[in-house]
Amino acid sequence: MSSTCVLLPPNMSLCPSLFWKNVFTTAILLTNLSNNYPSALNTKRKHVFQQYCGCEWDDETGKTKGFDRYAYDGEDFLRLDLQKHEWTALSEKALVTKLSWENDDSVKHSEYFFTIQCPDWLKTYLAYAREYIHRTVFPSVSLLQKSSSSLISCHATGFFPDTVDLFWMKDGEEFHEGVEKGEILPNDDESFQMSVHLNTSSLTPEDWKHFSCVFQFSGSRGNITVSLDKTKIRSNHDKNKNSARVNTGLYYLI
Repeated sequence: MSSTCVLLPPNMSLCPSLFWKNVFTTAILLTNLSNNYPSALNTKRKHVFQQYCGCEWDDETGKTKGFDRYAYDGEDFLRLDLQKHEWTALSEKALVTKLSWENDDSVKHSEYFFTIQCPDWLKTYLAYAREYIHRTVFPSVSLLQKSSSSLISCHATGFFPDTVDLFWMKDGEEFHEGVEKGEILPNDDESFQMSVHLNTSSLTPEDWKHFSCVFQFSGSRGNITVSLDKTKIRSNHDKNKNSARVNTGLYYLI
């Protein structure tokens, strides 16, 4: 019977082979306990069967390490010894299961899984993780203003990572006078947002064309520049004016 392991970035997997391995392992273990140690499988109370397994990979040396350990009702039960190629019984109750698993090539299958298949999955997950963590997502950058007398905000949202800068420029040089810079804040989707505010009360209409807002990632991953232009500003003041026009129109229609 063939099985398929589907890897889904960045950190999800659907691996039927591992699922069914655990189901069969649990069934065999409980059968052995029931046949040889009936008192250990008291059906009048709940029992706890635990498995701790996994693998490690050293990306510098290339060495791998696997481990598989079982416990029953809070006591150590079985441990896979990859050096000796055998199961080690950690309890007298585990002796029958140890012999049973060693007779049906369980050691060979487990060695393959924990020394080859599991490290291969781990390498794939790490590749996805590196790609996901080191991704660059550019934001949408907007000019906002609450009212005609408020500061003009340059707002960037949806960017990743958070190693960025957002600033105002005048004639190609960074401008600081009358500027208030906000903190970088997280969004719900793991991206970030940030705003930088400019006081334009002392600027003449002629001055506006000399200003622009720049979003920039650290390093040389490009930037976004938005010119200071009244037609590009989103404002609550404009919404109120539009609302007033609609109300006036309705008034005359009545």
